[in-house]
Amino acid sequence: TVSSSPVVLVSDVPDDATVDEIAQWAEKVCGVIKRHALTQRPMVKVLVPGTAAIVFLFEQSLYNLHLLDGDTAFRAVAGGAPLRPVRAEVAPVGDARYSEAALFPDAAAAEADAQRTKKKQRGVLDEQRQRANALSWEEEQYTKVHVIIKNLFDPRAVDPTDLDFYPQLKKDIKQECLAQCGKIESVKVFEHSPDGVAAVKFKEWLGADRCIKLMDGRFFDGRRLACHYYDGVTNYAVKESDEMKKRRQEAFGAWLGDDGGGGDGGGNRD
Repeated sequence: TVSSSPVVLVSDVPDDATVDEIAQWAEKVCGVIKRHALTQRPMVKVLVPGTAAIVFLFEQSLYNLHLLDGDTAFRAVAGGAPLRPVRAEVAPVGDARYSEAALFPDAAAAEADAQRTKKKQRGVLDEQRQRANALSWEEEQYTKVHVIIKNLFDPRAVDPTDLDFYPQLKKDIKQECLAQCGKIESVKVFEHSPDGVAAVKFKEWLGADRCIKLMDGRFFDGRRLACHYYDGVTNYAVKESDEMKKRRQEAFGAWLGDDGGGGDGGGNRD
């Protein structure tokens, strides 16, 4: 079983990568890294150049571990060229070398002492308090799983006779989110939305958080996407306008005529 504070091993990071750099990169992708009980620094330890151990605060961080494994954009934010793919895996269970206590013995001792005395020592940030602080700092973030993506399409530019457009778009969104963000429960495309809206419900908050970081501001088919959490109020369902309905019917009638309906545009209708 995975411990309450899972340890992840990463390798093939740049040999000159610092603890702060590794922490910033890993935390952006997978979530909150546990802080040292005494120094309150991220619990990241460089084992040898290019290899490090990371102690995450929440077990849910492991759901996005695949986004670390194979990542080539370790220094993308600094404008660097793509690097060799980083390898990431959960530390072997039962291997004492990679236990939290072995990696950070002074932090483990401080936490154990605080738990034994049941006192919140000044300057000691134990795991229980870290979890409470992380959740109270932005509590809603850890419960939100609904994401809204805008500008995915222009309903006026969609061919009314292309019956596969919206189903294919839904499939594409699902595949992209699964590959880049994490497990999802559902995808809803609001077909007549003038803002080209789709809603995605993730199984975990980490997936929703990752989706917003990846999609917001990204260009798709020449349009700049906007991505944010669902506000719980806005109704994005839009009824088809009379103009759009007329266009669709006319286009569909023309398509029937071109498909061999005869010069009368479909004289076999009852």
